[in-house]
Amino acid sequence: MGRHYVLPDGSIEHKFAALGIAFANGVALSRDGLRLAVASSSMAKVHFYKRDPSTDDLTPDRDVIVPFGPDNVMYDDDDTLIVAGHPHFPSFVAVVENKPGAKVPSWAVSIRPFAANEDGESEGQKNSHSKKTGYDSRAPLSASAIAPASSTDEVETIFQSDGSVYGTATTGLIDSRTGAFYLTGLYEDGVLVCYPEPRSI
Repeated sequence: MGRHYVLPDGSIEHKFAALGIAFANGVALSRDGLRLAVASSSMAKVHFYKRDPSTDDLTPDRDVIVPFGPDNVMYDDDDTLIVAGHPHFPSFVAVVENKPGAKVPSWAVSIRPFAANEDGESEGQKNSHSKKTGYDSRAPLSASAIAPASSTDEVETIFQSDGSVYGTATTGLIDSRTGAFYLTGLYEDGVLVCYPEPRSI
């Protein structure tokens, strides 16, 4: 990953900001511009970097493993990262190849840093002391069944489908005013909208 400059004389300079990201995919900048998140689809993780706005230099901060191949990432208004992606790549390939009856599961999660307590230790660090501690307990299939708990961030499922409801998830976002969750799929028709409260149709 790098940045490019077009100089007044028309020449182009570029600078590598982060190297060695396997299948770098979605990129998101926090609202304050101080943090950058990059999805690594093949490694099922999100890399977080600290960013110096004056130089655009990036410093590795932490990695968070997710239970699927992350596609796009987006910060919401509270700077919680929304990540959507594909939990079963062979199914995704089957849909791409237009195989009869193929469907692709979808998964979207939020990633939020743990707040530190008075001792300077986060809840995640406390929980990581116990190998038996689970997380994401409200999901039909908990992320904890696939990905190890993060010691720095809370990972929580927002949407999950075996593909019969909505598949090939690629981008998710939350409207902070209404709480509605929006999801797009690479091979889906239209946008999926989930509301926090029941609505009459």
